[in-house]
Amino acid sequence: MIDVGSFESGEPFIVMEYLPGKDLAQILRDGGPLTVHDAVDYVLQVCAALAEAHAAGIIHRDLKPANLFLAERDDTVNVVKVVDFGISKVTAGPSTGKLTAPTRARDDLTSRVRAGTLLREARVDEGG
Repeated sequence: MIDVGSFESGEPFIVMEYLPGKDLAQILRDGGPLTVHDAVDYVLQVCAALAEAHAAGIIHRDLKPANLFLAERDDTVNVVKVVDFGISKVTAGPSTGKLTAPTRARDDLTSRVRAGTLLREARVDEGG
């Protein structure tokens, strides 16, 4: 998100980044299995995004190929954007300390395991 607010009428608005590209589910449906190189690259990008979200006290809770958007850039390198935080869980903020360590560890582990299963869902082409 770039900005949120309300118009003078009280109507809320959200300004989001425009992302040309496709989600991973579309890419798999249209193009078949990913190469090992691409799959690992994408999962590493997802893990980095999750680490940032977790540091801000946000747990995504709905990782799946349709929620991983591969944004096309001019240099032909895809940048993975984790999207659809609609059912995310906001834990205690990064500095409030209200979330217990075991709860945070469980949520972090669940996200990491889910990121790993994305490799399986990506139907990686082991020949590439």
